[in-house]
Amino acid sequence: MGCRALLLSVGTRGDVEPFCALAKEMCLLNQRIHQEPTTIDFFVQRNLVSLVRQIRQSAATNSELRIHEFPFTNRDFYAVSNISPDSSGSVVCSSSKNHPYSISNDPRMSSVAELADIIAGLVLPCYNQVETVLKENKCNVIVTTALARPLAFLLAKIHQDVKVVLVHLQPLVPNHLFPCYRHSISQFVK
Repeated sequence: MGCRALLLSVGTRGDVEPFCALAKEMCLLNQRIHQEPTTIDFFVQRNLVSLVRQIRQSAATNSELRIHEFPFTNRDFYAVSNISPDSSGSVVCSSSKNHPYSISNDPRMSSVAELADIIAGLVLPCYNQVETVLKENKCNVIVTTALARPLAFLLAKIHQDVKVVLVHLQPLVPNHLFPCYRHSISQFVK
């Protein structure tokens, strides 16, 4: 039996584009190994659906890539996390100082509150939509980005025959090719 995968990609264009390449390769690889089509259900934010459509048109396989839209866009991240500029012009989360996930003594952790708000306010409310696709299409694996991880693990806990693969397709450690905007150039890994 071919792979029946569910891809959950939440984030920026830089998070979604690598998932598009991954979906295309999954289709090609599964077709070569199992000699049958792969079905991939790809969830992505409304404003990034065009990226998935491009790879669906360019994929030279008989696999099926179905696109599902999350009911939010990248702009909604700002509204949910209460991000606004402070008096110096820097962007801050107005709720981060009193947020239960904020660690006030570590400035590098200030975005934890913002991420928690995005996950709770935008991603987790999509549970019913994603579960319906998971059950209808008998998906056996969920491949997810970090922002959709809580949703994927919740689904896997309820549907115990489903496996979760958490994929970071961008480096997590700053280096000279992909520097982290929060560190100075002297802190890059060479």
